[in-house]
Amino acid sequence: MDFRDDRGVSELLGAILLFGLLISLLIIVQATAVPSANEQVEFQHSQQVQGDMLQLADDIDSVAGSGSNQLSVIDMGLYYPNRFLLFNPPPVSGTLSTSEDATFTITNAQATGEVGDYWDGTARSFSSQAITYRSSYNVYQGAPDVRYASGTVLNVFENGNANVVGGDSIVDGNRINLVAIQGSRDVSQATPLSLDVVPLSAPSRTVTVADTGSPITVTITTELSAAQWEAILEDELSANGGNVQSVAAGAQPNTVDITLVPGKSYQLRLAAVAVGSGISPPDASYLTPVTDQTIELARIEATELTVEVRDQFNNPVANEKVSFSSSGGTFDTGTVTTDANGQATVTFTPSSTGTAFATATINSGGSAAERAVFTVGVSEATTESIGDEWINSGYNSGVLLSEVDAANNKKSATLTFENTGSTAREAVSARLISSGSGVESVEFEGVDLPVGGSYISLPSTYTVPSGGSEDAQVDLTLIGAENSQTPELTLAVRYDNGDVSRYVFKIEDDSNLLSDADRVGIRSVSTVGSGNSGMAVEFVVTSDPRTVTDITIEGTSVGADTVQFSGQEVDESSGTGGFNGVMDVGTTYALSPTISLTDGETVTIRDFRVGGSPVDLSGESVVFTLEFADGSERTYTVTLP
Repeated sequence: MDFRDDRGVSELLGAILLFGLLISLLIIVQATAVPSANEQVEFQHSQQVQGDMLQLADDIDSVAGSGSNQLSVIDMGLYYPNRFLLFNPPPVSGTLSTSEDATFTITNAQATGEVGDYWDGTARSFSSQAITYRSSYNVYQGAPDVRYASGTVLNVFENGNANVVGGDSIVDGNRINLVAIQGSRDVSQATPLSLDVVPLSAPSRTVTVADTGSPITVTITTELSAAQWEAILEDELSANGGNVQSVAAGAQPNTVDITLVPGKSYQLRLAAVAVGSGISPPDASYLTPVTDQTIELARIEATELTVEVRDQFNNPVANEKVSFSSSGGTFDTGTVTTDANGQATVTFTPSSTGTAFATATINSGGSAAERAVFTVGVSEATTESIGDEWINSGYNSGVLLSEVDAANNKKSATLTFENTGSTAREAVSARLISSGSGVESVEFEGVDLPVGGSYISLPSTYTVPSGGSEDAQVDLTLIGAENSQTPELTLAVRYDNGDVSRYVFKIEDDSNLLSDADRVGIRSVSTVGSGNSGMAVEFVVTSDPRTVTDITIEGTSVGADTVQFSGQEVDESSGTGGFNGVMDVGTTYALSPTISLTDGETVTIRDFRVGGSPVDLSGESVVFTLEFADGSERTYTVTLP
């Protein structure tokens, strides 16, 4: 009789069969379900990257508009989710690179003014690149490369076909928007990439352009067909009320021509940004004047001339050398380096009447675009006496600036003008020669006077009665200046008799009253004495008399080391008063008795000597300083005829 029990064997066999069934199920899941799930994860990641590239397109446009860095994040790869008892392939890495050519060209676009020397209809080409993301998915086959080029994000497939994901339009109404991508970048990783988008030529400036008679054409290098670009620009087509006349395949492979409706003006907006290394800001391409190109001055009147240097994207170039030359005047310096705004400023003083030309150049100055020419109409100084010797004195006009009262936290002031003449004077026009502390313009009697501009007629003239005073309200427009700063202005006013007086003043908390030195200018100079070794100086004095207490002969162009000062001229042969004796150049001498200057008074300073021998002052310059009874002083520079 067999007493064996087989019930345990059956349970073991059941467990083995169940385990085998589980393993078979896991194998089926690993072989089919896991790849399918991972393919879905990879597809979703591809969609995420497309969204990241669209955000990159927005960031590029933001940098082009603001000129500030922008950090853009690209989800380069992925890590698969953990699956219990199942296996995943290694994490996916992605590659981001700048590679494909995306050059664009603008043809038949011309601008007006000095900008038109560069934008003259000539075809202008701009080097640019595409930014491409390429994945290395394990399961998702046929995943497209995601590419940014010409403002548009594309999916580019292995067979060469491409479709549009999104992006900005090159043409938007009457605006043409193009951003060049430069720099070298090639990186592969699975973790997110922080991509620094850096401005090279930004923020973008806008230039108004029109066609040359042939329509403006924008040619772009692209993997999209003309039909696809036509679809992108559908809302801008002329058939739909827009400004795109046609979209057609270009003459070169992989190019498309976008032709605009002729006879219209367009706003051209260009910029360049970098997304990698190995690139520097673009070079200077042209310059354009900031101040008026046509100016009216007196022979001894100085004015500031400002130019702006720009690159091929129409944006300012800093630290660029600008050279200045003239056929009829002088500059305070011949070469200026542009500031952060790409601007260079010099002070120009004409040397003769007629027409003077002041020229600014960059690079070799070989093309018209590398030069800016200012035309200066110069009248005789006796008609418009606006030299340093006549600041605030009201010379010729007889109208002096006697008081400045600040208001509105130094942003405006009331000017009090005093007419010392016997005839009322009517102010008819004015110009703002120069300013300080960031003043861009001055509102003077209802007229906006830009810095360095020409004379502008006053719509509401004001009259300064003889022997009286008249207030003129001046409102300042401060750009970039702190309230604590004190703007200094140089204002020229033309009166009804054609005379012009120049006024230099600051907007202070307290009134500025003119000193004796402010009231004494020089009307004329001439040589005197044997061999023209002396000079006679005729003074113009407002609200005379003004007392001179000390004199210093600062120096001469001929190198004189001593002079014989003959004092106040009563009779040229006798020369009484003031100082008699030998005076050393560079030494201050007290006058005893002091000289009381009245308008038209002539003082003779003669016998300029070098080593004891008289020298001829004809054509030479003399610098001397007068000190007055109120403690003020003024240094005068005169050139003898």
